[in-house]
Amino acid sequence: MTTEQYDQAVATAIDNAVVELGYIPSPTRAEHVLTTLATIVARLSRDFHLLNLTTAAELAEKWHVTPRAVQQLAQRRHARFGVGMLIGGMWVFAIDEIPLLEQDMRRQI
Repeated sequence: MTTEQYDQAVATAIDNAVVELGYIPSPTRAEHVLTTLATIVARLSRDFHLLNLTTAAELAEKWHVTPRAVQQLAQRRHARFGVGMLIGGMWVFAIDEIPLLEQDMRRQI
């Protein structure tokens, strides 16, 4: 799922909730619609982040460096700032963490 697809899906969920609320909703109706909307957005957010995880090996290939260089950078960034996750001996990064790592990698090269 791309960022644009995620944004579009959230916007669609919000539009549907606004239509479902009507002009002057009762408190019960508003609570139901907003709870449903929150559930949809939470699911989309979770799916977006899970589908956009990147491994150290993928970043190494993209940046034309060795996987070990990315792993060492990940260890330092994780210790200082909590960037990345070590899962089963493999470093994994969320899409929003990659620019932070890329800046540090460029400084090292």
